[in-house]
Order: sequence, then structure tokens, then C-alpha cells
Amino acid sequence: MVSQAISIVLSIFIMIALGAWLARIGWLNEAGAALVSQLVVKVALPFMIVNSLFTSFDRATLWAALPTLAAPLISVAIGVWLGRLVGRLTGIPENRRGAFASMFAFSNSVFIGVPVSLALFGDGALPYTLIYYIANTTLFWSVAVRLLARDGGQPAPAGKLADVPRYLAARLKGQAGAADEPQFAAARQALSAVRKALPLPLVTFFACAALILLGVRLPDFALTAARYVGGMVTPLSLFFIGALMMRMLSRGPVRWQKGFSWVLLGRFVVSPLVMLALSRVFPMSAALRDVLIIQASMPVMSSTSIVADSLGADAEYVAGATTLSTMVSLVAIPLYMMILRGL
Repeated sequence: MVSQAISIVLSIFIMIALGAWLARIGWLNEAGAALVSQLVVKVALPFMIVNSLFTSFDRATLWAALPTLAAPLISVAIGVWLGRLVGRLTGIPENRRGAFASMFAFSNSVFIGVPVSLALFGDGALPYTLIYYIANTTLFWSVAVRLLARDGGQPAPAGKLADVPRYLAARLKGQAGAADEPQFAAARQALSAVRKALPLPLVTFFACAALILLGVRLPDFALTAARYVGGMVTPLSLFFIGALMMRMLSRGPVRWQKGFSWVLLGRFVVSPLVMLALSRVFPMSAALRDVLIIQASMPVMSSTSIVADSLGADAEYVAGATTLSTMVSLVAIPLYMMILRGL
């Protein structure tokens, strides 16, 4: 089992290294990496979700699995609370505490988490991986964004959903100029917040779940196409991570900064231990437990540095911790597999 885990990590490392090399020679420049990211999140992952849900669940098994969503939600929420507490106790500067808590709590559940789960546990682990992804993503866009905005000295993103119907009505009537007027600024901001809180993979998951619960089944040819397109997730995700790491390292070596050791402790020790403790509280199979623990121990969420930069937070600080935690994860994954086999 140890040799298998090491072999899997080496294959992951090769694909990350290939992505870094493609970035080095200019094929995966910033625009190319952005395209790969969009292909993963908006094309390949939704198709993978379609194939996974419709081939793994029927109405009864899906209904029975939905309550397990509570465990990762609570786990990530505890991680945020602990991250804020540790940030205050260790003297992290106020303009970095939101970034620190976000890095402490949120894992890279797509670009690293999905490929690792598929490699370690096979295709049957994807539904369990998606359960963690839902919790991680929902809380990131509803909680972490507010913390990062506070770091940047900006008011928390807000908007008025009550104004959205009038805004949409103006657009449907072809009143583009009216829809862009300042009176609809709050409505536009609210819709933007909703889109971010409900990314396409998340919407796809809930749509497929609703169809399954209604007894609707997709034809085989559609699932076959979904399987082929979804198969791009692993290589493209790891190419993106390699390109991202190369871009960060090209700015200079990662400079150790205050709080990095606590971020690594949060990602690779505290978060998986919290998930392990919750697995003893919530009834779940050993397979589900193992997948959720692995997901909880993934490196810093790659979107954190992008959002931090857009909100005026310390993006360089986040980028350094993201790169460092990604490198550490290549060593940590085989160790977790050995530990899980002993549980």
C-alpha cells in the first residue's frame, strides 16, 4: 500500500512538473493557464459530475447520502473559527488575518483534491469528493470572501436581492442602458455574489441530484460523452497547478513569512484531525471517511490568492503559502494513506 501511494504521488508529480514545463516554455502562460482553469471548472468537472452521479446513485442511495454533507460543512466552519482564533493568538497582522484564516481552513478540493481522490481511491470516490467540494466552495464564497475583503480595507461584498427582479426585467426589455444605471448597482453586485457562491460544478451537482431524486435517467450515449469529457479533469487540473507554481516561483523563491508554519499545521494536521473527529460523530463508511480526511488535508485553495488580489488583500502572502503547501502535500499524501490504512 505504501509503494502504491508513493507511485500515485509520483504520477501526480510528473503531471504537475509537465504543467510547470509547459509554463516555462510559454505554452501555458497566464492566459493559457486561465483557459485551462476555465476548462476544468466550467467544462470537464461538470461533465465528470454528471457521469459520476448518474452511474453511482439512484434515488434511494442519493437520498441516504445527502445528510453526510453536514460533516464537511461543520469541519470547514470549525477550521475558519480556529484560523481566526490562531491568527489573533499568534499576532498575525490585522491586514492578513482574513487571508490567514482562509488558508488555514479551505483546501484545494478541485485542482488537487479531485485528481488525488481519483488516483488513490478510484472513480467510486468522486461522489464523496464532491460532498466535500460543496461544503468547501459554499463556505469559501460566503465567508472567506468577506474576510479577505476586510483585509483589503473594503466593505464586505453585499447586494440587494430584492432589486434583482427589476434589474432582470430591464435587461429582458432590452434596456441595456437602464440596466447599467447606478440604481441597479446593488442588484448587479448581488447577482455577482450568487454566481460566485454557486459556481457551475455546484449547480451541476444540485441539478443532477434533483433529476436523480425525480427518477430521471440520462441515456447511455450522454453518460459516455460525459465520461470522456470528464476524464480531462485530472491532467488539466495538475497542469494548471504546475503552471501556477512555476509562475509563483518565477517571481523569486518562496520567502518564509510569519504564520506559514501555522497555515501548514492547519492544512495538514488540524483540518484532517477535525474531520476524523467528526467521522466518529456522524455515521459514515470507511471509504467516505478516508476520502473526506484526504480532502481536508489538501493544500491551500488556489482561488484564495486570486480573490485576495482582486479585493486588495495581501496576495503575495497567500501565493507564498499556496506554493509551499502544494509542495508539502506531495510528501504528506503517502503519509496519510499509511495512517488511514491503520485506522
